[in-house]
Amino acid sequence: DGRLSRIIVSAIAFGVAFWTKEIFAIFLPGMLYLAYVQAHVAHRRFAFGLWGATAFSAMSLFLLQAFLKDELLPPGVLWSSDEPHVSLVDTYLYQVARGNGEGLLSPDGPFRTFLGQWVGVDYLLMVSGLAAVGVGLLLWRKDRYLFGVSILTLSCLLFLGRGGVVLHYYVIPLLALFTLAVGLLVGRLANSAIGRGVPQRVIALVFLVFTVMLVQGDVNANSTNFTNDRTTAQRETVRWIADNLPSDSVIIMDAYPWVELHDPSYIG
Repeated sequence: DGRLSRIIVSAIAFGVAFWTKEIFAIFLPGMLYLAYVQAHVAHRRFAFGLWGATAFSAMSLFLLQAFLKDELLPPGVLWSSDEPHVSLVDTYLYQVARGNGEGLLSPDGPFRTFLGQWVGVDYLLMVSGLAAVGVGLLLWRKDRYLFGVSILTLSCLLFLGRGGVVLHYYVIPLLALFTLAVGLLVGRLANSAIGRGVPQRVIALVFLVFTVMLVQGDVNANSTNFTNDRTTAQRETVRWIADNLPSDSVIIMDAYPWVELHDPSYIG
């Protein structure tokens, strides 16, 4: 509703998201747009500046920490020490350069491959989400909120399709954005239908059927998580290590067996 308190909370939340994963900076253009169009017209410019100042202040703490720990610049650059140390700048440059260069237009690239898998797992949500984003981009004058959410989603899609590293679980932010876009479009369609005299019970029935179909797709998409046995092999691995390797062995692996391998009652 455009209140300044919501603007501040939004900016702080965005800053926390950036601390959690710096890649959330790709959503900055869409968030700036939403902060401007959602603010009340009486204080729109002030609210926009307040959102930007709060968000950038929160994000800058990440850089400040790296600066204070001498982990901002590569060794020997400007004020940075010559001793070997991690560098935030080097890390970002490395992350940007990751990938095989096969982006959105490459039919054999990882993004196109995973997009096909994502659509195959939950067809209705993915297709309806893409459709809602497309409609939202067309409604840039009539529905600025939906347009802003569509910008966020498009930013995520373009980032994933840039030709860098793409993993299967990178769909998680898209799921949230698709869901929001579908909900906003459904609400707009419902209001438009009611305004044209369509009975509310008919609209409710259509949306109920659509919701049931979505839930069914979600259940099918998550069935593997609840039915596959992913831990038996891990337990057998830990048991083999405890029975066959010396207790002073150095093992480079995933951390899941750490507790058991340090428990005297387990390793004997």
